[in-house]
Amino acid sequence: MKNHLIILITLLFVPAVCLSSDDGLRAGAYNPSSPMPAADGGCEAIGRLPDLPDNRLSPAQGRNDEAAVVRMSLVGSCLWTKMSHVAVAESYAYVAMPFGIIVLDISDPANPTEVSKIYLPGAYDVTIDGSYAYVACGHDQGVRPDLIGLRIVDIADPHHPVVIGRYITAVRARAVAVSGDYAFIANEAAGLTVLDISDRATPTLVTTYFTGENTQDIEVIGNLAYIDNYRSLLIMDISDATHPVKVGEYLLPDISRRLDVEGGYAYVADQTAGLQIIDISDPANPSLAGSFTYGANCAEDVVVIGNTAYITLDNDLLQIIDVTNPFAPQFLGRHDTPQPYWTNPGLAVAGDYAFVADSNTLRVVNVSIPAVPFETGGYDLKGPPWRVVVFGNYAYAANRSGVKIMDISGPGDPVEVGYFWTPDKTYDVDVWDHYACVSDGFNGVRIADIADPAAPVEVGWYDSPGFIYCITIRDQLAYIGDDTNFLILDLSDPTNPTPVASIPLPGRILDVAVQGNYAYLADYDYGAYIIDISNPAHPTVADDFAWGCGTYRRIDVEGNYAYITMTGTNCDYLEIVDISDPTQAELKSMLYLHNFVAGVTVAGNIAYVTTWDGLSAIDVGDPANPRLITTYGTPGLSQEVAIASDRAYVADLHGLIVLGLSFDFRCGDANHDEDINVGDAVYNINYIFRGGAAPDPLDAGDANCDGSINIGDAVHLINFIFKQGPQPCCL
Repeated sequence: MKNHLIILITLLFVPAVCLSSDDGLRAGAYNPSSPMPAADGGCEAIGRLPDLPDNRLSPAQGRNDEAAVVRMSLVGSCLWTKMSHVAVAESYAYVAMPFGIIVLDISDPANPTEVSKIYLPGAYDVTIDGSYAYVACGHDQGVRPDLIGLRIVDIADPHHPVVIGRYITAVRARAVAVSGDYAFIANEAAGLTVLDISDRATPTLVTTYFTGENTQDIEVIGNLAYIDNYRSLLIMDISDATHPVKVGEYLLPDISRRLDVEGGYAYVADQTAGLQIIDISDPANPSLAGSFTYGANCAEDVVVIGNTAYITLDNDLLQIIDVTNPFAPQFLGRHDTPQPYWTNPGLAVAGDYAFVADSNTLRVVNVSIPAVPFETGGYDLKGPPWRVVVFGNYAYAANRSGVKIMDISGPGDPVEVGYFWTPDKTYDVDVWDHYACVSDGFNGVRIADIADPAAPVEVGWYDSPGFIYCITIRDQLAYIGDDTNFLILDLSDPTNPTPVASIPLPGRILDVAVQGNYAYLADYDYGAYIIDISNPAHPTVADDFAWGCGTYRRIDVEGNYAYITMTGTNCDYLEIVDISDPTQAELKSMLYLHNFVAGVTVAGNIAYVTTWDGLSAIDVGDPANPRLITTYGTPGLSQEVAIASDRAYVADLHGLIVLGLSFDFRCGDANHDEDINVGDAVYNINYIFRGGAAPDPLDAGDANCDGSINIGDAVHLINFIFKQGPQPCCL
């Protein structure tokens, strides 16, 4: 207790700080009667939160005079995408992607089968050592504490992997090598991080070594560590793990991506410089032995087995090189794979097979005859979800190449039960009765009978003149936005969708919401339109508007207000528009958010907004003064959200996330005594530094809404209690 008092006394002298929206902690509201917030979202744009009544009630109770609170917690996930790296051990492949690790049984290489997966947000690379998987977390979408560092997974039973240890690094971890009781992490801008893993449940920091560049990969051989140091190969003596010493360095011609060490040579995938082969027989004086370039193609990963090097390139080539003579490497063979949405494929080689983590597909390539490698099997993820709609016990996710159908009746991960394929790009889907109306890019609209979700069948089709982005169905009419028109289709006969009317519009209609006799359109190029659809055969433009500095992406309507997401450079806002008179819309307020605002769905007094940081819940009980309640960080790039009962279904470009929603807590009340006092700061400090009990729920301890429980929450509470600082962020 004495130590806690010292900490608290110290915190009393920490000045109250104004937190900018760049911190992702809270955002400030703009009212049209006051000046526009600064574009950079600095302190002047935010100010102090207004005094709000003490309240812990659900916004569903509809009381606009009370502040809404909500807690979001992970329920499940599915549709994982964007494989980055893969490791093979015995008859299993461990594939890293932003949502975590998928374990595949590859005993039959032609038919990899998923046996388990473990949610580890931010997973980027994986190394297997004995019965443990060491996962470097630090994918490209952020440096939040929950997305970075090292996680240790017990894989003694690959069918039931268990996370047993974790260490949060300063920045993103890109790769990890294990030797004895130590883990050596390529820790990007922080250089080399060495951890003691003798107790795998509680890895501890041994030391760090600043390399001066963004470390990308690492391999340990004996007492030497070979580090891909972005533009150089760095060789370190780690015989004393507490004091790594630089031995030698070789400057590379381009940005290096990955490396492998075999014999007396280091093989580096050096992007446009191709394969660089470095003689490391004298570690103090590494020198170039040979190289093999690929024109404009970039080398991304390399694995060397004996005298053969396997290299993946960014245009989805697997090339095989004979390095019997490292000074004169020779081409052996190549295998082309279809161009996916993402590139930078990872690679592992075991026996006669190369395993290529090609974004949304793990490709298994038979390399037994290097001159003629051929693809023998794979594990296909089919692409990321862009939009999601919930209907009954099923969620329907549009994922560019079709619609995935998932059973969401269970308590955990949604279960994929069916798939409806489309020839072109599927950006949206809506459902009525037992039919789905699916956008198919330039190929129009397809109608699928989903009476049996496991076997959807196309029953109708309409070929529209433009590229279809969005669909909303009301009363057997489909309201459709494309890149040239607003369309209305009659779906009363699903086998024969019939055009009712259309209005030519100049821009790309990305979203449409329908309420009563009006349709509300978000036009990416020209703003928003309100369309009178009281007579669907003769729709007319009632009003149009465009406010702010960005482009409109999504729109939802609730009561007398339209909620519109707008994005642009330093211009990411939620706009709230008064539509009580649809012929004369008025801007009510704007809330500055952070990092590419995308989708919006309103339920009760809360607007749920997706950004590339995750899902934000915003109190809109007072439309003139919207207020950020909290943000749940997702591993990837969140696009859309559907709300059904007490769950949020988030279409993230790296998967579908299901979040539980609850409304019975106060952030800052860490000890759950229904009061905000110094005991809550003590409770947080106990949890952070002494292994004390966690706040229940965990988000209750997150006083500053930064997505994690840390000393900043104790500082925030002390400032609030003793120095009249900002309130806990969701009060």
